[in-house]
Amino acid sequence: MASDPQLLLLDEPTAGMTAQETAKTAELIRSLAGRHTVLVIDHDMAFVELLGAPITVLHQGQVFREGDLSTLRADPDVMEIYLGRPKEDPKKDAATAPATEVSHAQA
Repeated sequence: MASDPQLLLLDEPTAGMTAQETAKTAELIRSLAGRHTVLVIDHDMAFVELLGAPITVLHQGQVFREGDLSTLRADPDVMEIYLGRPKEDPKKDAATAPATEVSHAQA
């Protein structure tokens, strides 16, 4: 930061850190907003959530989706690609779910 860069690129900046160190790092990165452009590449969604910034999802070198974390977590295509979860089939799920089951989706 001594050279006052316009762009700061961070690749998994909290790898190996404790939860407390990760929270402090997120706070530091947020404090740079407005004075610097910061690009963070990370798979730690808890850390990404602490940043509270817009997210761009890349797939095969292309922009796949953009948005906030809750929207992206609810996107079945993002879930299929990044978490290996197949898209849910509402018809199939309704047919196989027990009649007394109450389902609450969690992002």
